[in-house]
Formats: sequence, structure tokens, C-alpha cells
Amino acid sequence: MVRDSLYASLLSLLGVAGLSALVIYWGGVQLVGKPLDKLIEQVNRIGEGKLDQPPALTCHDELGRLAAAISQMSHRLSAQRDTIRHTDRLGTIGTLAAGVAHELGTPLNVVSGRAGLIASGKLSADEVASSAKTIKSESERMTAIIRQLLDFARQTPSPHGQIELGEIVARTCDLMRPLVSKSEAELVFDSATLPMEIDGDAAQVQQVLTNLISNAIAAMPNGGTVTVSLGSDEESDRVWVDVRDTGVGIQAENLNQVFEPFYTTKDVGEGTGLGLSIAYGIVREHGGDITVDSKQGQGTTFRVSFPRHKHP
Repeated sequence: MVRDSLYASLLSLLGVAGLSALVIYWGGVQLVGKPLDKLIEQVNRIGEGKLDQPPALTCHDELGRLAAAISQMSHRLSAQRDTIRHTDRLGTIGTLAAGVAHELGTPLNVVSGRAGLIASGKLSADEVASSAKTIKSESERMTAIIRQLLDFARQTPSPHGQIELGEIVARTCDLMRPLVSKSEAELVFDSATLPMEIDGDAAQVQQVLTNLISNAIAAMPNGGTVTVSLGSDEESDRVWVDVRDTGVGIQAENLNQVFEPFYTTKDVGEGTGLGLSIAYGIVREHGGDITVDSKQGQGTTFRVSFPRHKHP
């Protein structure tokens, strides 16, 4: 009887242990483990820059409240990121303003001179028509410059769509050319004839290129040449933009720090050290990559690459 009772107790104990193990497994893995995996995956996506995340869980327990808090955090980070990027753009606009003011001076003088000639009444009908065409042409030129500045300064990012990288690079070079000329430097744009369509936001890509060209100008205090070129890699199906300067270069031990926030070699008050960090974040959000190659005293080359747009 004692033996049978002991066997029965052991079997009951094993049964209870097995049932407890199943309950613990189901409760731990199904109710806790898998929801935690979803939360960890979402946190990793946020860390990669994919913000504005909806709640990963919709339950009403503690994990659900944690998921809602993480989602709210991602939305706040997104708003703060957009504000920082907009502030960076406005800072760049301030730098461009001096060059643009110089660029607008010439067409304004032409418009004023031609208008004065027309007002004098000493011109023939053909000369009046020619002056009117010149005034119209110069006015359209000034309007295009101002429109570029306004587009660049807008705060709200656009949804990613199909854009032509070559057109964006050309437009950015036109916008930056007055600033380059004022710095006694030269801007060379080596365009490409092949279509280079990518998926992204044109204003953000332009912000990246503007930042790289501005840094190239700053790296050449005694003048030099900024070369912007386009290319593609058929094997990886990617397109790229190179921004190369003939400036002072970057020391080898500092190359790994150039994309870190607040890292800058400029004097106090001349830069925040956020420009390249912001550019890095924008490029990564577009599925691209940004690299730097530099030798002290021989110049620096930044390469920005993007995956090519895939047609359906």
C-alpha cells in the first residue's frame, strides 16, 4: 500500500509538473515572449531611423501600455527630428543668402537699366520690345532662384516617391554656385546622361547635397575646386553622387567621427556639428549609404549612394 501510494504520488507530482511546465511555456512564450520580441523589433526599427511607428501591440495589459508609450515616443522623436532638420536647412539658407543676394544683383541692375531706357522714350519700337524681353528673362531668372530657396526651406517633408537624382543634383549645383563663386572657388558638375531614378524626398536629398558642398567650400579657405559627379553600379543596381574638394583634407584618426553628432572642426559659432549627422540619417532612411575618403592636404571625397528605383 505504501509503495502504491508512493507511486501514485510520484505520478501525480509528475503530472502536475508537466502541466505546470506547459502553462509556464504557454504563458511565458505566448503571452510574454512573443509580445516582447515584437517590442524589441519595433525598438530596433526606431533605432534605425524608421520613426512614426504605430503600437506593436493592441492589448490592454502592461505590455500594451508599454507598446503605446513606445509608439508615442517614436512620434515625438519624428517631430523633433523634422524640427532639427528644418533648423539645419534654415541655417544653410542664411549662408546661401549672401551668395544669392550677389547673384540677384546683376539681373536687378539689368532690369533697372532696361526699364530706365524704356521710360526715357528714346528707344525705337524694336528696341523697346527687345528690352521688354530682357526684363522678362531676368525676372524669370530671379523668380527661379527665389523659388529654389523657398522649396529648400520648407519644413514639411514629402512622402517618398520616384525622383530623378540627376535633376536634383543639377538644381542643387545651381543653387550653390553663387556661394561657391563668392568663396573664390569653382564648382564643376559632371552630369550623367543615363536616367538615375530613386525613391525618396527631393528636398531631403537636396539638403544632403547642399551640406556636402557647403563643407567642401569650408575645407578650401584659399579657394579650390568642388567637383560633383554622378555614376551607377549595374551589379548592385545603385546610383551614386560624389562630392570631391581639393581642400585641407581630414586626419585619418578623425574619419570615423565625421558623422557623429556635434563633431566639427570649425571654430566656435561657425557650425553645430549636426550637418553630416543629419545627412547620414537622411541617406540611411532612403536605403542608401554615405562614405568618406580623405587624405590630409589632398582633399576629401564624400560618396552618397542610393538603390535605383525599381519599375513594376
